[in-house]
Amino acid sequence: MARKPFHQSLRFKMTFGVILILLVVMSAVFLVQYTWFRREMIERLGLSSTPLSDVIKGSLKHAMATRNLDEVNHIVANVSRQKGVIKVFVVDKQGVIRISPETGDIGQRLRLDDVTCQICHRVQAENRNKTVIFSAAQGQRIFRNVNPIANEPECYGCHGSRDKIIGVLICDFSMAEVDQRLASTFREMLLSLGITILVCVATISITINRLVISRLERFVRATKLLGGGRLDQEMRSEGSDEIGELATSFNEMLENLRRATDVRRRKELL
Repeated sequence: MARKPFHQSLRFKMTFGVILILLVVMSAVFLVQYTWFRREMIERLGLSSTPLSDVIKGSLKHAMATRNLDEVNHIVANVSRQKGVIKVFVVDKQGVIRISPETGDIGQRLRLDDVTCQICHRVQAENRNKTVIFSAAQGQRIFRNVNPIANEPECYGCHGSRDKIIGVLICDFSMAEVDQRLASTFREMLLSLGITILVCVATISITINRLVISRLERFVRATKLLGGGRLDQEMRSEGSDEIGELATSFNEMLENLRRATDVRRRKELL
């Protein structure tokens, strides 16, 4: 009898099934963990930008009270020089840049049809996020933190008391360091996933081979010998599982065949 190709064997089918199940389950776990880690990293970046925004807004209130914006300009310039900070600027309600470390930007009006502005302004004001991630024209990924500046008593001298919001503080941060960390973590998690799957497949394959495949192969050999007329076979009843019960039934069948053969031979002799 010709030997079956390996891909048609029970060992291959069970191993392939185990690998497939592990791939699906472990990949789902991997995606959940990576998504959670990515969200945590972005939330941390947002939290790290909050103190900077609070310092600038606090100094802006003091400047409004003293009618002196030099303090704000100085703080904004210092903040913009920190690692990872791309740009910090304040715009009024009309979208005109009023405070910026780049003197050439002051007085320019932001165009709402600009791609970076459309990220927020394409939705209704109540649905806008305070943080967004986008890619600049140069391909650089940017994390933008947007903080509305509330109109408080310190600001009434210049802005009156009708408006709730008098401007917006915008801080742009580079995503390069975060993206590098995410890429490194992704590679580490992917390697860990591969090693885990390999170890699980090897362990389960060895277990399946010992508990199922090798025992079934003994049945195959015994039945082939039985088909050739050899009745001196006997299977060991290993355990009380289904294969153990099958071995017991096989041995009982052999015993019945031996008795029937002995009876037939006696009749032939008579």
